[in-house]
Amino acid sequence: MEGGTTASQRGAQSAGEQYPCVMGQCLGQANLTRSNPQVLEATFQLQEMVLQRLVQESGDSGAKLLVVIIPTKLQVEPEDDQESINAVAAMLDLEGDNLHFDDQVVERIVRLCRDNQIAFVDAGPALRQAAQDGATFYWRPNWHLNVEGNALVAEQIYDYLQAHPQLLEGGHQ
Repeated sequence: MEGGTTASQRGAQSAGEQYPCVMGQCLGQANLTRSNPQVLEATFQLQEMVLQRLVQESGDSGAKLLVVIIPTKLQVEPEDDQESINAVAAMLDLEGDNLHFDDQVVERIVRLCRDNQIAFVDAGPALRQAAQDGATFYWRPNWHLNVEGNALVAEQIYDYLQAHPQLLEGGHQ
């Protein structure tokens, strides 16, 4: 043991460093919550409190709240970086539902919004549909939305606001 870590811990750390986006954004979170389910529940309880506070504060100030759900690259373009995803999944011993952790998170956020009557836009269906048609919306190196991805999300927000003009009342259009 060197410096307080075992050889297997050093190996996992260096392997994780090879796949920072897959590890942190998606599968790393799935691994954390699989081994510590109380973390996930505590996180959702905190998220609900934050959303309720935002509703209260936005109402107090005359603003309107709109939650925008932006899916991860794993949810929209999993085949684009499949080699990295497979390597991390194997390293973390993840399979089945754990590979769809992000979908579970989105389901919970949608439920929180509906239960608390919070307006939301889920950009996932539009991004997935366009990706099936061959569009690419995420950068591979860092898994962030690219220009086209941001444009499609903005379009989804615009369309939602056009269909729900009450969210624009009293504000700038």
